Amino acid sequence: MVMDGAPCHNEGVFLEIPHNIQVLKLPPYSPQLNPAENMWDEIKEKFFGNISFNSMKNLEKQLLAAALFYEQASSVVASICNWDWM
Repeated sequence: MVMDGAPCHNEGVFLEIPHNIQVLKLPPYSPQLNPAENMWDEIKEKFFGNISFNSMKNLEKQLLAAALFYEQASSVVASICNWDWM
């Protein structure tokens, strides 16, 4: 299992780690090892840049719009997350 440095990503959140799972921790800020970080940067830039939401419902609508866009734009996702070494 690979975990980044998010507060909720630590071994203490597990009651018991099975013997057949090895926990690997990513170094701090290592987007080159975690392509999802690059995807979040893309989403923030394209769908959330300089926007203030007046309700959680409106924020959810914008996040859904982003998810639907990237679901249809697999070539964009591949260009952000699909590297030769993977």
